[in-house]
Order: sequence, then C-alpha cells, then structure tokens
Amino acid sequence: MINKKILSGKEAADALDSEEGKYALELTRNLIGGFQSDCRNLMGPSAEAEIDWEPIQERYSKSVDGIKDKGHMLVITHDEKPVGMQGYKRIGTDPNTGREVIELSHGSILEEARGQGYIKELANIAIEQIVENFDDVDIVFGSINLEFAELLASGLQFDPISLEHYYQIQHSTEDISAFTEEIENKRNTVQYYLMSAK
Repeated sequence: MINKKILSGKEAADALDSEEGKYALELTRNLIGGFQSDCRNLMGPSAEAEIDWEPIQERYSKSVDGIKDKGHMLVITHDEKPVGMQGYKRIGTDPNTGREVIELSHGSILEEARGQGYIKELANIAIEQIVENFDDVDIVFGSINLEFAELLASGLQFDPISLEHYYQIQHSTEDISAFTEEIENKRNTVQYYLMSAK
C-alpha cells in the first residue's frame, strides 16, 4: 500500500530539493511535457516543433524556485517520493474591483500518480491556504487543456473570464491596448477562470 502525504511550506521545498533538486526538475519537465502535448493537440506537431522549449523550461524552473522559497508550494508524495506539485503566486490587482489576485500555477502530476484526483485535491488545499493568508483576494487559474480546465473549474466553483480580463489583472490596468496582438494570438487556445476567495 502506498504511503501518501501532502506537504507544504518548508517540507514541500525540502522534498523538491532532495537529491540535488531531482524532483523539482522532474515535475517541472513533466509540466512542460504537458504543455508540449497540449500544444501538439491544439496546433499540430509542426507548430509544437517550432517552439524553443529550453528557455521555457528554464523560466519555469526559476519560477518553481521562487514559489517554493516563499512557502507557496504544495507537494504530494508516494512513499516519500514527490509525484505532484501545485503552487500559487500573486499576479496583480484586478482594476475593475481593486482586489489582489492570486494565481494557481505549476500544477504537475507524474504519470504514475494520475487519475486519482490529486490536482483537484492540491488546488483545494492551495485555496484554503490563500484564504487563510491573504485578505480580500480573488483566485485565478488557466489552462490550454480546455476540457481539463472546465472540469476542474466546475469542481472548484470558478467562473470563466475573458482573456482580456486576465490581461487586465496581470498588468493591473484596464488599458491593455498594448497587448491586443498577443491576446488575439492566444484567442481560443487558453481559458482562465476566477473565484472570489472572501
């Protein structure tokens, strides 16, 4: 029988950093692999092949380090081995409401541990921590796996928001005219969802 644990804060960071950061790297690579698969399914193999994934991997590895150093990473283990992670980070202020917005990010479950509802379980715990540690916040998450995102959102009571609204939050301004082309390039490829934590 598998001994499952959910770790947070320093325990989660230590688990990811064990064996010289092997598990942080493995889970980050798994996350990028998911992006690559979703990209192939969405735009075809030729479009996926044109993307330089190495800088994306480096950016996400740095981001994982930053999230775990702040104590905002959750890790699920099987027999002491990290098999999943879920982080959260502040991304901006919603200019429509003035509320701070925290994003669920870096959700990754290794193939050996999939199909057991771990992403939803970790997301629920992350939401509890956000509610406990932040005042008057909204929570957002997004995915290019549109079917998965819709299932997760309905289970967690999130409502869909437009890409424009997400960009307003991310840049803390209503004026997102500088990002019109970028937004149009992402249209129909990613969906974001928002909920008010309290």
